[in-house]
Order: sequence, then C-alpha cells, then structure tokens
Amino acid sequence: MDVRAERPLAAVTAEIEAVCARAEDAPGTPVVLRLTAASPPGSAVGEHPGWPGPETGIRHVTRWERALRRLERVPAAVVVHAVGACAGPALDLLLVADHRVAAPDLELTLPVHAGRMWPGTLLHRLADQIGTRKARGLLARAPALDAAQALAFGLVDEIDPGADAAGRAASRLAAAQGAELAVRRRLLLDGPSTDIDDALGAHLAACDRELRLRGTAGATASGGTQP
Repeated sequence: MDVRAERPLAAVTAEIEAVCARAEDAPGTPVVLRLTAASPPGSAVGEHPGWPGPETGIRHVTRWERALRRLERVPAAVVVHAVGACAGPALDLLLVADHRVAAPDLELTLPVHAGRMWPGTLLHRLADQIGTRKARGLLARAPALDAAQALAFGLVDEIDPGADAAGRAASRLAAAQGAELAVRRRLLLDGPSTDIDDALGAHLAACDRELRLRGTAGATASGGTQP
C-alpha cells in the first residue's frame, strides 16, 4: 500500500487501520507499505510543516497512535519501503516496521515545526531503537536526511535501488518466520518495560509454542540433574 506524506492524518490513520485488519485476518501474510509523496524531493511537500496538520485535535492523534501500536503488533512481518520525498507519518511508520528499505533518492523530512520535533511516541521508539544519545543528536540536526544519513542513524536497515526491494525482504521474512515473527517481536517490545521475573511466563509460553512447532513438546528429558 502507498502512504503519501501530504494526506490528512485521519485519512492515513484509516488506511493503516484497514491494513491492520487485513493482516489480522491473514496471519503470516507480510505487510508492505511504500512511503512516498506526490511531489519530487526538494519540493514544497518535502518541507510539509506542521505535521500532523492544522485541523488535527488530540482525538485524531490518539487514534493515530493506537493504529501505530496495532500495526506494531500484527501477526505478520511489516516492511516499509521509503522512496523519494517522505515526510509527515514517514518516521512513525519506519519505527514500527520490522524491516525498513530506503531507495537511493530518499529524502526523509522529520516531523519538525518551528524547530520543534513532534512529541508523539516516535520519540519513545527513537530512544528505544537507536539510543538516547543518537536520538538527541537527531533532534539537534537539520530536519531532512538523505538515504545514507537515515541508514547511519539506524532509521532504515538497507538502501536498495530495486523497485521490488521491499517485496523481496517481505518474502524472506515470511518464508523464515511467518506469523511467528510477531511472537518474538512482542517479547522484544515488552522487554524494556518488564522485569525478567514477570517476563518469564511469556517467554516460557513462547518456548512451549516453538517446541510444539518442532514436534518435541511432549519429549521428556532422561538422565541429568534438575537445576
């Protein structure tokens, strides 16, 4: 699905909710989002000031954040392909993806208005994924990054000129893990905020699930000592 930077927040939110619904109905089928803009890099849309838009209220932001959280937890791989001038929701969507591919012509405009970064959960995800020090450096720099800079900051995972780059990445993830990727993703996402003793049950449940997939869940250990 194409996600265009200049579309209103409510419209983008509805599109992401529809994507989530389809992914939930077909576990394991990868989600591929293509971030782009109707206008080329260097045009007015590249500046796109004021995200999430002048008509936005907190109810719109709440719905958007819930849609992002839902996308982050769908039972399938989420791959984002960032092409050309990307602004508005681009950084949010890159940060919730399992794999991020940048085209060489990427011009990623951060959601900055009057010098201030949009204070949504993207700040939380930035600190969690690239570290507080790098995230603070990102806040202090110019609001536009090219593909190489986005890669250096850890906002994308690879630069690939191929039009089918995201599709290939999605197929690779689907073949390797399918819906099981969501189980591991959930454990990773919950890790920083969960004490290891509290997390143990979820990890044991995931291990039991994996053993059942391998057909060894009923196997009993013979010999040895109990820890």
